Amino acid sequence: MPEINLSPAKPATAGETIAILPALVDTTEAARLIGMSSTWLEHDRMEQKPKVPFVRIGVRAVRYRLTDLHAYVEHRLVPAAA
Repeated sequence: MPEINLSPAKPATAGETIAILPALVDTTEAARLIGMSSTWLEHDRMEQKPKVPFVRIGVRAVRYRLTDLHAYVEHRLVPAAA
């Protein structure tokens, strides 16, 4: 089985596979990107089913995938009247 290289600083060598991880942002940046407050996102995380998916890294660190933030905004798009 080939070794997986997660380090962007170390180029892959023959036989290695590079894992492409999703871009992650913190709560403050996520809130800025979707036009909500950090507090709103913090409260959303406490819900049984949060509206915006998040990634918990360790015990306290929370990050949001850019793809999930984009999907959240697209899902709430109201089309213009014809």
